[in-house]
Amino acid sequence: MHPMTRASWRDLTERHLATAAPRSVLLVEDDDLYVERLRASLIDAHPKSFSLEVSRTLAHAENALKSTTFDLIFLDLGLPDEHGMRSFERVQRVARGRPIVIVTSSDDPELAARLLYLGAQDYLIKGASDDLLMHVIGRAVSRIAPDAGRLPIIEPDPEGGVPLRERDPESFDVLVVEYLGIVNIAARQRIMGDSGPSYRDPLRVLAVQFGNADASARDALEVHASAIRETVSSGVPDLQAWVNESRLLALELLALLTDHYRRRALDQA
Repeated sequence: MHPMTRASWRDLTERHLATAAPRSVLLVEDDDLYVERLRASLIDAHPKSFSLEVSRTLAHAENALKSTTFDLIFLDLGLPDEHGMRSFERVQRVARGRPIVIVTSSDDPELAARLLYLGAQDYLIKGASDDLLMHVIGRAVSRIAPDAGRLPIIEPDPEGGVPLRERDPESFDVLVVEYLGIVNIAARQRIMGDSGPSYRDPLRVLAVQFGNADASARDALEVHASAIRETVSSGVPDLQAWVNESRLLALELLALLTDHYRRRALDQA
């Protein structure tokens, strides 16, 4: 089995959109440039797959969600009448369980972890490439079901709030080593243009390992922080680029871990 590259993921998403039923999308965003970018990615590229409505304030979005059931919601966290976690909480209350993808200019892994913990479907940085945008769209579309109710969120503190580092230090150390290896692969690919096997399949396996250890989003961030500390102490060329890459990878890991716990919750329902 060949690893899934960004190009093959984009091809898979394109094929899925060509055959999927039309989806209604609400974009809550006041940045005209980003509105046009998402419109081009969704409507111009797939006119038969999506319909798009734009709300430029949270108040307008709340009214739209109360009168219409959308299949998918893209939410900017910085709006004229609300910002941050409060924006997500208000939209989530009236979203009727539909997937919410966060779009923001912040690459703060702690904010991403908190939003995914509360039930956001994904977290997209505005400066992300078109391929990554299609990746997120593909993941979000794949989660849409015609009879979707409120989706289960990532299990909070599955071991009673005891950090993985304390209750199973050996597993924690193994996850740090595995995560470091995957970050190095991703950094070589994105920074130096390495054409070797993709980091995505190992990252999916790592997310399952986190799940098998009953790790929480907080544990994932602890692994991320430990990996950064080890790298800083050992020294790597172009450290800042490596740190930036590791932040992006942490966001992907949190999304995959969230998926893992959602599937577990659905299997147990």
